[in-house]
Amino acid sequence: MNDQNRDKIRYVGIALRKRREELGVSQETFAFENKIGRKHISSIENGKQNITLESLFRFTKGLNVEPSEILKLAELLEAENRVKANLSEKNEIPNKENGN
Repeated sequence: MNDQNRDKIRYVGIALRKRREELGVSQETFAFENKIGRKHISSIENGKQNITLESLFRFTKGLNVEPSEILKLAELLEAENRVKANLSEKNEIPNKENGN
């Protein structure tokens, strides 16, 4: 798996966690109510495990959200992170006018 796909998987996990936390539901409660292992939830939310479509559908059903909404949120989070990284890089570029 290339780095770009790994990042996308990580952001899907972050989006799922964000939605779960918005609902005020712990991993343990979510796992119990949706018959999903808590370690499986943790691995996906932390981007350590690739999420299958079946798991995505189970997660989103339990989160009362469409899969497409999670994917859109993941894209927004990834874009936001890219912008922050670009801004950070620009601030690290030495400014000749200031003698840095």
